[in-house]
This record gives sequence, C-alpha cells and structure tokens, in this order.
Amino acid sequence: MESNNAKLNLFLLHTAVWLAYVLYEVTIVSLLGDKMPYFWDTLLHFALNIGLFYGNYIVIGYLSLKKYKIPYYILLCLLLLAIYTLLLYLLKTTSTKLNIPISYPITSYYTFIIQGIWRGMYFIGLSYGYWFARSAIENEKKIRIKQSEELNLQNEIVLTQLSFLKSQINPHFLFNTLNFLYSQVYGLSRETAGSILLLSDIMRYGLQNPDEDGKSYLDEEINHLKSYIAINQLRFDNKLHIVLTLNGQFEFRKVPSLILITIIENAFKHGDLNDPDFPCLINISVYDNLFDFYIINKKNHLTKPEPSGIGLVNIKQRLNIIYKSDYVWQIEEDENSYALKLQLKI
Repeated sequence: MESNNAKLNLFLLHTAVWLAYVLYEVTIVSLLGDKMPYFWDTLLHFALNIGLFYGNYIVIGYLSLKKYKIPYYILLCLLLLAIYTLLLYLLKTTSTKLNIPISYPITSYYTFIIQGIWRGMYFIGLSYGYWFARSAIENEKKIRIKQSEELNLQNEIVLTQLSFLKSQINPHFLFNTLNFLYSQVYGLSRETAGSILLLSDIMRYGLQNPDEDGKSYLDEEINHLKSYIAINQLRFDNKLHIVLTLNGQFEFRKVPSLILITIIENAFKHGDLNDPDFPCLINISVYDNLFDFYIINKKNHLTKPEPSGIGLVNIKQRLNIIYKSDYVWQIEEDENSYALKLQLKI
C-alpha cells in the first residue's frame, strides 16, 4: 500500500510540474508573440516533448547498468532525436493536411530540422538533469540505509555483549570451584577430572565476549565444538556416533561467535546419535574466502521438537545483520533426517 501511495504521489507531482511548465512556456510565448498558441497544437507538441524526456530517462537508467555506457548512449540519443524530429514533422504535415491550425508551420526544412534537434536536445538535457538529481537522492538514501544498518549491527553487538555480561554470574568463583573440584577428583578418577576440565573450557569460551564485529576466530570455534562433542561422548559412555570432518586452513579466519555450537546443540537435542548406520555427519571446510558448513543427523522421534526453533532463528537474524543476504542457509529435512548447509564469505 505504501509503495502504491508513493507511486501515486510521484505521478501527481510530475503532473503538477509539467502543467506548471506548460503554463510557463505558453505565457512566455503569448507575451513575446502577437497571438495565443493553438490548444491542440500545443498539447500534441508537449506530448512529444514529454515522451522524449521520459524516453531518454529510461535509456539512461538502462545504460547505467551496462559496462560500455557512452557509445551506446550516443547512438540511442541520436536515435531518439531522429524519432522525435520525424514525429514532429509528421505532426505538422498531418495538421496542415487536416486544416488544423499550428503555431509554427514548416517554411524551411533546414530550419525545421535544426529547430527540432535543438528543441529535442533541450528536453534531453532536462531529462539527464532529472536522472542525475534522482540518482543522487537514491544514493543518499542507500548511504543512510547502510549507516542505519551498521548502527543496528553495532547495537546488536552491544546487546549480545550485555547478554554475555549478564550471564557471567561471578565467573571467577565458578572457575575457581571447577579447578578445586578438578584437583580433588584427579587422584580418584582422571576421566572425571578430564570432564571437569572440558566443562571449564566450554564455559570459559562461552562466557568470553566476541570481538567488536561480533565474530570469533574459526579455529577457536572449532576447538570449542570439539570440547562440546568430547564432553557429550563422556556423558554417554562414548556411544554417540559423530563424524567430524575438517578441510582447509582455519587460522586467522573469523565467523560469527557461537553459531556452530548452537547448530550442533540443536542436533544433540533433537537428533538420534546412537545409530551406527546413520551417524551425525559434520563437515567444515574453508577454501579461498568461503566457509562451508554442513551437518546431517537422524531425527529422534522420541523428543518433541521446538516449534519456534529459537536458536536457529537467532542465528539467521545475526547473519542477516552481518551479511545482509550474501550468505547461504539451506535446511533439508524429511521424516527421518535433518540437514543444514551454511556458507559464508570470510
């Protein structure tokens, strides 16, 4: 509805401007000449002028998307002028044959062609000026939208950081306690002590703040992921069937913080990872400047899936803020399996 209203308002504005312009020219011609211009002659002439104006505007808009603009524009501009002059000639000759009075009949073909081309170039110039002004306004709007999006991204990062800060309920006490438990348990069960260390590393990484851009280093994210898988294997006596495949160089590459662990948690929560014939496959690859993540797992029909999918929804919202639409997010699922593919430029 807003778009239709905007188009209607623009149409009304253009109509008002053209009416004012026609009234201005008619007034000037009447004051400088000895008679009023003829109505139908004036109307048809300005219909041609307005057609040339918008025809040239469309041509400029179309060629602005092309690589070789100037040669094509010169050719199309000459074509528009030729068509305009021809239609102007047909208008005058037809009006003469039909005995329709015209303000300026053809007295010399040479003079007529020169005046027609001059008049056409005048409206082409107006058209180009209009296109330039409107393009400048659109570019300004895009800049403001981009600045607004960057501000929203900064606000999102701040909110994320605040969320992390709120979750850090005396983290030093928590980690000191885990270290104490580790030292007490180490002599009794090294496996249990190792679990405490894994838990400490997982919580320490999860509680740290991301960088200012809301991202963390990919190799750190992968180590966090490995720790999460390892501690869950200990929980379930190493009976989970998970295949993690890593390809490429991950150092010095960054991705949005904690998105991988959120996706993996979703698989652990709603997937069946106990079937050796259908393991959870996790593939993480980096090639050139592209990060490729793929996971597929068997569905656990004993658990009730969350209808909202809050974790994945939050990931998509963050990706939309950071990457706009320049990323791949594909989900494929059937009765027995769930797969997710994510690609990012890094």
